[in-house]
Amino acid sequence: MSRKTQILVSGALVAALGLTGCTSNGVNENAEKLNQSQSQLSRDHHVTTSGAMTQKPSEHVTSINKGGAAAALEASQLAFASAPKAYVTRTSQADAVVILGAEAARQGAPLLVLDSAESAQKELKKEIERLQVKEVILPEKSDLTAAEKALFGDAQVTEVGIAEDMTTGSPAEPSPASGPDAFTVLTTAATAKDAGSAAAVATLRGAGATVTELEAADPRATAKTVEALKAAGSAPLVAVGREFASSDEFEGLAESAIAGVELPGGGQVVFPYRRFVALYGHPGTGALGLLGEQGPEESVARVKELAAEYQPFSTEPVQPAFELIATIASSAAGKDGKYSSAAPISKLLPYVEAAEKAGVYVVLDLQPGRNDFLSQAKLYEELLKKPNVGLALDPEWRLRPGQRHMVQIGSVDASEINEVSEWLATLTRENKLPQKILVLHQFRLSMIRNREQVKVDHPELATVMHADGNGTPESKFATWNALQKDLPDGMWLAWKNFIDEDSPTFTPERTFETVNPKPWFVSYQ
Repeated sequence: MSRKTQILVSGALVAALGLTGCTSNGVNENAEKLNQSQSQLSRDHHVTTSGAMTQKPSEHVTSINKGGAAAALEASQLAFASAPKAYVTRTSQADAVVILGAEAARQGAPLLVLDSAESAQKELKKEIERLQVKEVILPEKSDLTAAEKALFGDAQVTEVGIAEDMTTGSPAEPSPASGPDAFTVLTTAATAKDAGSAAAVATLRGAGATVTELEAADPRATAKTVEALKAAGSAPLVAVGREFASSDEFEGLAESAIAGVELPGGGQVVFPYRRFVALYGHPGTGALGLLGEQGPEESVARVKELAAEYQPFSTEPVQPAFELIATIASSAAGKDGKYSSAAPISKLLPYVEAAEKAGVYVVLDLQPGRNDFLSQAKLYEELLKKPNVGLALDPEWRLRPGQRHMVQIGSVDASEINEVSEWLATLTRENKLPQKILVLHQFRLSMIRNREQVKVDHPELATVMHADGNGTPESKFATWNALQKDLPDGMWLAWKNFIDEDSPTFTPERTFETVNPKPWFVSYQ
């Protein structure tokens, strides 16, 4: 607390005592309240070398993703309660932002950006007034117009020469960076390319923040980004840069990263950080795919060997996976008349647990018959709460009323898929899980009605279009190419190799070297 603040607070206390006629005990009580008030002010604010008073961000997570002058303005509002000195530069003066920003950070003063837009200039004027700025420091030869000079009110305007050695030196002291009021600024390599974002970082650094550059704007992306978020602990986080998500969305991503639960292979985002090779099938039923030809541990060993065969043809790590049929389409209607039987969790669990232990990803495949996909997905919520378990929807086996398997090819509307993706995204977010794969099987366009309306913007999910075509290479490529037309942006592509139905079955080299674009997920049936 400054001496002036102490005098004002003490004066207010004396006046209050005079009015109330307090006893000595009352004085002691009020003195204690004064001490508490001073202690709170000391915790909430710090005075920098320039005389500015900084403040800790009120929210745990904030994203400044506007860019331009608005980014610099928001950083100042976030981190400074007042500032007798403020640095100002133009959006176009990239060099000045870097050099002046370093000086502003060292002095513990905000760096604001002067924009030509009238609305931006009004906001700048309001911020100068809010901060109670007495001196505005500009790069020399700024050539301000009369209207621009008026933005600074009665503040003294000082023009300084920009020299490279202004970027050297230590940050201002005292700094809250190492204290209980520390906060962390997150950037990427792209942040510095926007003048306003770079100015915002300088302002926040001047307020005592530590700055961490992430490999990607999604804090869940890799093991390194997750570690960076975990290292920040409970300190407030401020993400700066146009590429970051909004504050609400980024908060969910940050909470997931801080929770630290990672995917097999590290990180919490599926693609583009790995590709997958999977065995498809149902426990104990070899006729439905390779996965059912052996037990859990043997399946782990087999898929790891298969994934290793693909690695020479991929720059990304190739991750072994299971695509485990959880509900099986049946020719008989069954007691419920739904033409689908759901495997109990106890039957699937040995495979899921063996996979989890061995670093193998699992996708639960649904063949719902006349059930809806969401109802069946909810049967396996217990398994889907595991970090290495995703979901697959197989519309071939989604029947409408009156339809039967092997008589008609099933289909599903985008709206039903969107219900599942919304539920799965919420489950993932609420349990602070890493991103989940959501596979959509398809070999005819008619299998997913209104496919252009399928939502793929849930950050908790990686949505995959899985081409299930079989037969000759020509027929498989025809299906592959047809399914990519008008595919919603943001979908990843998957390919299936059939051991018996393909003629011939593609080798790992042919799969990764001739299928274009190279699939991110390959399953074997």
